[in-house]
Amino acid sequence: MVNITSLADFKRFLALPSATLEVLCNDVVAARGITAETRPDLFAPRTVKKIQTNAVCFSNNVWLYFKKASTYRFEGDRVIVDTAQDGSFSKIIEYKLSLSDSVASAA
Repeated sequence: MVNITSLADFKRFLALPSATLEVLCNDVVAARGITAETRPDLFAPRTVKKIQTNAVCFSNNVWLYFKKASTYRFEGDRVIVDTAQDGSFSKIIEYKLSLSDSVASAA
């Protein structure tokens, strides 16, 4: 069971082996007409390839740069990123977080 309540929790989660993220909503690519049906690779579950103090690189070579904590909303196993970066959350990327079965059973 994943329960993220802060940016620090999110970073700790990303550091776990086999931490997995799935994109549920991506307004940035949707504005260009891209959907899960047209580009499933952009919405497919991904693992962490590399984590740094200010960013994380996923297995599909997409980077997420950490901004101020106010840029994020945390709702249990979901993280919502305000890509508008104005506090309105009018454009978002929403991730669903999970752990692989082998990691979840060991926890």
